[in-house]
Amino acid sequence: MFSRPRRGCAPNPTPLARPQRPAPRGGYALVLVGIAVVALVSGAVSRGAEPLFYPDDPIRVDDDTLFDAAGAQEIPASSYYDFVENTFLTPGENRDVRAININTADEVPDSSWFTNRLGHRHMSLEELTRGPNRVDRISVDGWPIVEGKGEGRTPGWRVADPDGQTYQIEFDEAGFAERVSGAEVIGTLFYHAIGYYVVENYLVEIDPARIMLAPGVTIEVQERVRSFTRVDVEEVLNRAARLPNGNYRAIASRFAEGNPLGPFRYHGTRSDDPNDIVSHEHRRELRGNRVFASWLNHVDSRGVNSLDMLVGPAGGRHVRHYLFDFGSIIGGGPGVAGQPRAGNEYILDWGKGFKTLASLGFYRRPWLAAGIRTRPSRSAGSRRHRSTHWSGARSIRIRPSAICDWTTPTGPHASCPGSRTTPSAPWWPRPDTATRGRRRMSQTH
Repeated sequence: MFSRPRRGCAPNPTPLARPQRPAPRGGYALVLVGIAVVALVSGAVSRGAEPLFYPDDPIRVDDDTLFDAAGAQEIPASSYYDFVENTFLTPGENRDVRAININTADEVPDSSWFTNRLGHRHMSLEELTRGPNRVDRISVDGWPIVEGKGEGRTPGWRVADPDGQTYQIEFDEAGFAERVSGAEVIGTLFYHAIGYYVVENYLVEIDPARIMLAPGVTIEVQERVRSFTRVDVEEVLNRAARLPNGNYRAIASRFAEGNPLGPFRYHGTRSDDPNDIVSHEHRRELRGNRVFASWLNHVDSRGVNSLDMLVGPAGGRHVRHYLFDFGSIIGGGPGVAGQPRAGNEYILDWGKGFKTLASLGFYRRPWLAAGIRTRPSRSAGSRRHRSTHWSGARSIRIRPSAICDWTTPTGPHASCPGSRTTPSAPWWPRPDTATRGRRRMSQTH
């Protein structure tokens, strides 16, 4: 190729015939420096239209309530579909990509999915132990049963308070007093402190002599509705653990406000929610739930144990996302959930199954010798390095002494030394030390 002639000069048809002067010493270095300067200036100009760091960074609130979601419809929960989908299929996008709903501090803003509590501000032991509850305690004696509980292994029913608010009553199983109810309370407090939306849970004692039925009470069992009678009440109490004073200890779970829309999934988006634009498998708080579920041995952390609720005034309805049913954490739970296998293997664990088959049964599962249980449900988020670090950073903000006091129903115990409060240092960086150069979260997320 021929080079363009210098301005004001005619082209030289025989450039090689002209005598060449030797290049001055250091000329090549000057040329390289000039190229570098031009590249830096060009890069700065190209980035000028969209800076990497904005004055309002880091974004603290992801306003995902902008559009009216009144058209959202209830999606029925199916444990069988959840099992098949997460056992035999690989739902969602499985590429190893960074979480989408994060800000320039690599953190999760407040949204309808998550509210920053622990680590963002100081939380006293009193606040931790209250959790989502509005009052310290309630008494359900005299509250009429308005519906039977036809699903799940835990015996119970539903009652209504004088204002018409519904509570679900769940008893401990006979022979396992305080196991499910204690796990439910502890799990609720942990998940609330971390930042998830959870329902209010209260420990109650129920006097069997004060149990009453509302007119026309029904129960749905296997899609068949029938009357709920005194005989059903006695059957529930026969399956429940009785206290020495003759009463029954139970959990009273306050129904969340709004209209139920069924569970959410840990992948994809909800098509009838215009605010749900981030694929769930790319949400940092859902990915991080895998670490929390492993830490607490939450073996029942399935999609069916979540709940979407349609809340807000007319014209401004939006979906809020809840997690619930923590009765199987830390070795609790009825039936299989309380056995050593839960948390060590999935219901179908192909690798260990083939080892057992190939060895004609001589391969011994590790959980048969050790009772350590740390594996969550398959649907409890995905494993990603940054999301794992994010979850771990929140877990260590609860001091062991606070956990000891927290899980002792009667208050501080002699074996719980140290402070009863959590670290108060916030994780939000100061404006002058905030991480620069990280990808900004879109204003529409």
